[in-house]
Amino acid sequence: MYYRPLALQVFARHLVRGFSHVAEAMPVDAANAKVTGVICSMRDASPTVKFLSVRVNDARFKFSAGQWVDFFAPGVEQIGGYSICSTPKQLEETGSINLLIKQSRYPPAAWIHNDAKPGAEVEMRVGGNFIITQEEITRPILFVAGGIGISPLYSMMRDAVEQSEAGLTVKLLYAARGKHEHCLVEALREVEELAAAKGGRVECIMFDSSIEAEADKDMPTRRSMLSACLPRLFKSSSSNRVADVASSTATDQSIIETDRAIPPRLLGRVSKLHLKQAMTSLEEPVTFRPATAFLCGPPKMSDAMEAHLLALGVPKERIRLERWW
Repeated sequence: MYYRPLALQVFARHLVRGFSHVAEAMPVDAANAKVTGVICSMRDASPTVKFLSVRVNDARFKFSAGQWVDFFAPGVEQIGGYSICSTPKQLEETGSINLLIKQSRYPPAAWIHNDAKPGAEVEMRVGGNFIITQEEITRPILFVAGGIGISPLYSMMRDAVEQSEAGLTVKLLYAARGKHEHCLVEALREVEELAAAKGGRVECIMFDSSIEAEADKDMPTRRSMLSACLPRLFKSSSSNRVADVASSTATDQSIIETDRAIPPRLLGRVSKLHLKQAMTSLEEPVTFRPATAFLCGPPKMSDAMEAHLLALGVPKERIRLERWW
């Protein structure tokens, strides 16, 4: 579906990502100029995802949390498009940004997985309008990520915590196909701890969508067990949440896995019930403030999450969505 004529090529690429503008055919200014970067480190973030740190020594390169970059690999005609999974603060302090790249036969991704090495020069250009506003940071936030869709949501979440003074309330529901496919696990734990130190609360809950949990089926016994344990999971504080879930008599290993070193993991997909519990715990009646939901993942998942939230009564203007594929 990628065409050799450059304008058509980029038009197709942005349609896949969910954007309709033709970036390559439009004039650019200093704010989104193409700049040179150098890969300073790389590692496996999961069996199928590479983590890249790219140093940029160009004052024109600036971005907001949630934005992506056009990625120009040396000797590769096609252009990659990857959300930044670090914060503007990191760029300011270290001169670098981080990217997560899913394994693919698409040439830019194939170059990263097969040929890229530290010291290689690449070119990048910032784009996108999937960002979090200052006003939204003052309200509760729900992030729902699927697979590599964690990239912009992690950037937003960490940026919100870094900017907040106190009282920030965030929940992340993060699904991946297999427990080893969850990226940034240690970084997510750090964000939880940073928020707690500033008087806020960030709660990250993993979902292993490769396993069809019995709770995903219409089985009343398992569904009632899941309903019983979810309030504990969503409402306990960041400091005791994992221990609380682990000791709950309403759970078993077919529904929940816990480990004190990582956020708790549910087996199965993110469901309407999970979204309802998350939104309910965010919008507590005593201090009611409407929450904003940010979604990023495969189209089927994002569409389903949006439909569930709308069915739960969340206004469309409080559901923000970016589709990648």
